[in-house]
Amino acid sequence: MKINKLIFILTLFSAGCNSNEGKGAAQRSILSEERIACPEGAIAEVDPWGKNGVSKSCKMKHGAFIGWENGHKIYQAQYKFGKLVGKAFWFDEAGNIIKEVDNSDVTTSEKK
Repeated sequence: MKINKLIFILTLFSAGCNSNEGKGAAQRSILSEERIACPEGAIAEVDPWGKNGVSKSCKMKHGAFIGWENGHKIYQAQYKFGKLVGKAFWFDEAGNIIKEVDNSDVTTSEKK
């Protein structure tokens, strides 16, 4: 009898969790179709909003940008109002630079 009650409670809990996930996925899907006009250098991104919502806004990279993957830094670059400037570096798992690109001589049209 106790096992049946436990199974019933777990079923209700998982159904409640799944319904929230479905709402978030549906909202993200609707927002992905929603077009917003972002200024040059900015991109539209969808992020969590509130308890169960999502938002879409224009975001622009400005300043340092560092990408991490599997617990280590894999990329580092500098942006100025959405444009890549200076040197960009890629790293291996040990932190060694494996690629370096100098963007100071690249024109805006070549970067895109």
